[in-house]
Amino acid sequence: MLSLQEATQLDFAGEGWLAGMDVAAPVVGIWLDGSSGTADGGRNAMSSSSAETDTCIMAPAADVALADEEEAERRLRRRMSNRESARRSRARKLRRAEELQVALQALRDEKRAMAAKLDAVVRRVLAARLDTAPLQAEACALRRRLDEAHSCAAVLVEMSQLLGSGH
Repeated sequence: MLSLQEATQLDFAGEGWLAGMDVAAPVVGIWLDGSSGTADGGRNAMSSSSAETDTCIMAPAADVALADEEEAERRLRRRMSNRESARRSRARKLRRAEELQVALQALRDEKRAMAAKLDAVVRRVLAARLDTAPLQAEACALRRRLDEAHSCAAVLVEMSQLLGSGH
């Protein structure tokens, strides 16, 4: 009997009793639950199981290895993609935070400018009130004098009517 190493080194497609025949690659079982193994080792494709997921599909070992390698590459690409996506997300968050800081500073500057304008307006209003206070007092005094003058004029008109009608 040949050892495994000797068997793998044989050239079955060359000269000999298998000349001209296609030789199949070793067969590996792939179970529907995602695990795999050779038909005679690990999990046995011929064994019965109570679980419905133990159904086995037989595939050449090279195809299984290729599928495993492709799956590993897919996982690696996905992991790299996720990392890049996370990096972009962090960069977006940083940009947004910086934009918000700039907007916050602009609002603070605007608030400071508006407070300064309000302070200036309040000072002008107080100055105007101080300037108009003596004028308002003078206007009030002139109204009183005018009212007194009207009262005196009314008395004089009444007296002149009394004196003029008495002749």
